[in-house]
Amino acid sequence: MLQTFSSEKANGASNAVLNAAPPADDAAARLLRHVLKVWAREQGVKENDVPAFIDGVFHYAAATILDGRYGRPGA
Repeated sequence: MLQTFSSEKANGASNAVLNAAPPADDAAARLLRHVLKVWAREQGVKENDVPAFIDGVFHYAAATILDGRYGRPGA
């Protein structure tokens, strides 16, 4: 019972971290956003659609990580 409670609590903490917006000083997230923005523009994505595209990529990545770690469908 204790192990189940501990693992559920740990999973919740991990989900909160993965679903949170990156801190303003997170250089890796800023670099990835910049790269995705440049790539999207090169591929002809409309300027108004670029933020939604980037958010979609981040959501897909987080869902894939969660699926691999916890064996469940993406969040």
